[in-house]
Amino acid sequence: MKIKFTFFVLLALISATTFSQRLSLEVYSNVIEENKFLTSIDYNKNFNSIEELTKEVEKIVENLQKIGFIKASIKSIMEVEKNEYSAELSIDRKYSNIYVLGLDSMSLEGYKNYVIIDKKNYLKIPISKIQNFFKELNQFISVEGYPFNSAKFTNIEPFDKDNLKAIIEINYDKERKIDKVIIKGYEKFPKSYIKHLTKYKIGNRINLDDIQEKSELLNQLGFIKQTKKPEILFTNDSTIIYLYIEKEKKNSFDGFIGFSNDESDNNIQLQGYLDFELVNNFNFGEEIEFLYKSEKNADRILKTEINLPYIFSSPIGVNIGLILTKKDSTFVSNEQFINLFYKNTKNHKFSLGIRSINSDEQLEIENSEFEDFETLYKDFQYEYVKENQNNLMFPVKNQAFFKLSHGKRISEDQEDQQLYLNIDCAKIFDF
Repeated sequence: MKIKFTFFVLLALISATTFSQRLSLEVYSNVIEENKFLTSIDYNKNFNSIEELTKEVEKIVENLQKIGFIKASIKSIMEVEKNEYSAELSIDRKYSNIYVLGLDSMSLEGYKNYVIIDKKNYLKIPISKIQNFFKELNQFISVEGYPFNSAKFTNIEPFDKDNLKAIIEINYDKERKIDKVIIKGYEKFPKSYIKHLTKYKIGNRINLDDIQEKSELLNQLGFIKQTKKPEILFTNDSTIIYLYIEKEKKNSFDGFIGFSNDESDNNIQLQGYLDFELVNNFNFGEEIEFLYKSEKNADRILKTEINLPYIFSSPIGVNIGLILTKKDSTFVSNEQFINLFYKNTKNHKFSLGIRSINSDEQLEIENSEFEDFETLYKDFQYEYVKENQNNLMFPVKNQAFFKLSHGKRISEDQEDQQLYLNIDCAKIFDF
């Protein structure tokens, strides 16, 4: 029982000591209008140490300066009673704007309001937006090739009772340009994608935001994976971009093949289907698709298609294909096409090509619904695709397809001019 009593007394003493160390804070000003304003602001009033309390007072002053009380300062911090502190502040006049000289040669988005003072252009900036202004200014200068820069206001002085004026001082470091792009991990990654998709070019100005966007472009390629974000090595005389890329296997195969005898001539026939896709096996970014499907008493289809992007390191790619269809013993149709496509932008793809279709009737039957014909088309296609990042179920968010075909159809009895228009659109909505 004695042990329990001693423990209880010790716990009570610790609790009393802990609560006795809590410090309280009140801020005020000896100027009536200033004090009225200070009583309306929110701030923390209870602390565990004098260091925490002092930091809170400094934070209050900093926030006051951000909203226009640029002369706000701490006059004193005193303990008025045990563990009760008061901080006297001086906040002075509130300024609404600052007029800045030295920015008329820059086009900053959202900062277009200039005023003329002494025949000079001064940019009008609300005091509350000064932090955002410096952030956007830094970004603007970085895009111009100066990632290391600093800026500050000098000669700050009152312009009138509500506004200030100042001169901006910008210190530029050495202009940075791309000297080299190095790929780590997948050294055989096709360089044409660097040249035409990301558009990294030796001698271009370095742009940190642009590098991040280009990294997202690479993520859209299905046959690679970026193991980490791009890194930039700045030295005294060079700027090198490092891309960390790993090759991913995207080949697919599905099929089942059997054999059967043709009842009419006892020839062996392939039955079943075979479907495979080969992607980037030759480190060229190529895609090869093959489909064979044959079932007894049904259509037989053979389809193959090859996509070769950026041929000869140019922005032009080639798409070629063949489709053979046999319907029982009624007719045989074959379609061949070749397209040249241009995809030098993030979401847009244009292509021009020719396509021919031949159909031969296999049965010599009068008044048959089938007839022999040949067609030749010139095709123009446009495709827009916007990826849905990090969504495996719906990898495409927006898609639009436009195809215009013009050509002629030649049959035994006549020749017809034909025009086809095909439009497909799709969009994933978020609810």
